[in-house]
Amino acid sequence: IYRDKRIALVQKDPNITVMLNTEATPQMIAEMAPDACFAAIGAVHKVADIPGMERNRIIYADELHQHEDELGEKIAVIGGGLTGSETAVYLAQQGRHVSLIGRRDQFAFDASQAHQGATIFMIEKYCASALKNTAVVEITEQGVRCREKTTGAETLIEADTVIIAIGSRGLSMEAC
Repeated sequence: IYRDKRIALVQKDPNITVMLNTEATPQMIAEMAPDACFAAIGAVHKVADIPGMERNRIIYADELHQHEDELGEKIAVIGGGLTGSETAVYLAQQGRHVSLIGRRDQFAFDASQAHQGATIFMIEKYCASALKNTAVVEITEQGVRCREKTTGAETLIEADTVIIAIGSRGLSMEAC
């Protein structure tokens, strides 16, 4: 809905042409002779080098709404940025037992200060656990095995579903 509204708004401007699902070839762009050209070619998930990533109970955060009927009750969210943090809160508010795992020393580090503060408040209120400074060692049948980075202490977060929220990589190099 959001995308459709933004497209409709831009299409009202007679000086802007929006072309969806169109291959932008150099010849086509040369023929159009635009003042500027923006090719939004998308992104792919960052690939984590975590043993167990091939398990079928892994869901990427941006695909969550397509798989909500597959979610278990105990969920581990890997990735403490804004996407992972908000995903964890969303699922916990639905009554699921959610653990958030982040490798940095703060959650929602990529949010504005006010948004970060509100998000951290919600994490503390709704999530069963939230581990900062924690590296994921392995995804197992039982859940996610983690290691606290400063002490080296390992723990197993029980989970029947693992959400991956570690970001994406733009396809800009593929456009060249």
